[in-house]
Amino acid sequence: MKLPIKRSIQFAGDITPEGNIAQFGSLAAAAPQFSADPDIIQSLPAWRGGWSPAVVGNKSPAMQDMVAAQYVFSYLLTQLQQRGGVLEWNPAQDYYADSVTTRNGLIYISIFGDPTGNTPANIGHDPAAPDGANYWTPVNMRRSGPTAQRPQNPPQGFVYLDTTIWQELVWANNVWVTTFGGPGMVIDVDAPDLNTALTYYPGWSLYTPGVRRVIAGADPATLGAYAPGAQRGEETHALTTDEMPSHTHTFKDAYYPQTSTSGENHGTNYIPNPDPTRFGARDNDNNNDSLFYRNATTDPTGAGAPHNVMQPTLYLFKLIKTIPGTPTALRPTA
Repeated sequence: MKLPIKRSIQFAGDITPEGNIAQFGSLAAAAPQFSADPDIIQSLPAWRGGWSPAVVGNKSPAMQDMVAAQYVFSYLLTQLQQRGGVLEWNPAQDYYADSVTTRNGLIYISIFGDPTGNTPANIGHDPAAPDGANYWTPVNMRRSGPTAQRPQNPPQGFVYLDTTIWQELVWANNVWVTTFGGPGMVIDVDAPDLNTALTYYPGWSLYTPGVRRVIAGADPATLGAYAPGAQRGEETHALTTDEMPSHTHTFKDAYYPQTSTSGENHGTNYIPNPDPTRFGARDNDNNNDSLFYRNATTDPTGAGAPHNVMQPTLYLFKLIKTIPGTPTALRPTA
């Protein structure tokens, strides 16, 4: 049956130790000491020996020893309840595999020590110390809060929901990074400036190969122009002669021959001169009596300036996941 929740109150918590709470066994040793400190109460060998070394002959235990024992039990139970069932790490406490403790508000499980309780035990190994990961693993209970309240130097793998930027972050290799994304992942971020983009995406950096470039899918079947990391294309382009379609421009070049006999054809076609006295040299011979024309080619024009070949484009910041100690890109880079 699950018991209802009740408040734990320290037994003998309001009395003075002197004459009331004995160092367990000190009366039987004829050297009475009194204290409300559980460490002192438990310090004599009699504590481990139970009641026999704490009494004289067949006499009943001393009241001060009885109060001391119940005081310690009540103290530890009240301490446990005050901390939600998990006690703070104690450097003198012996822990074993699967033991649970708290340190700096975080919960840890011991990964060192024989779970049967045999030596060696996990003693004196601070979960928050640099080598703590060799003895403890944090229980990944996600905490949340604004950026300013992110824990300082939490254990490796600690997760925090940052409510300022609304990103779930993990402490990895001494930096905060987003829980999503891995090495080689590139994302687009719409932000007014690079600093804002990086603030909202901890653990990401500017993907410099993607600056002013459109990213397209690599061809897994080739190591050439479409291989991962290959760069192609240009913002502007000047057409070469080979790139222009073959073509010409023609026009009709009209003229009056100066040496001709009447009706002689000096061009592709001719039109009789309706009035030789008005058109041509106006002489009396026949060299002005017909208007001839022929096909000709225009002079070249145009400066050959490069022209824009870009598609309609929206510019965003391209970021790549960056975790210290891990590769940024999965492919070799120059």
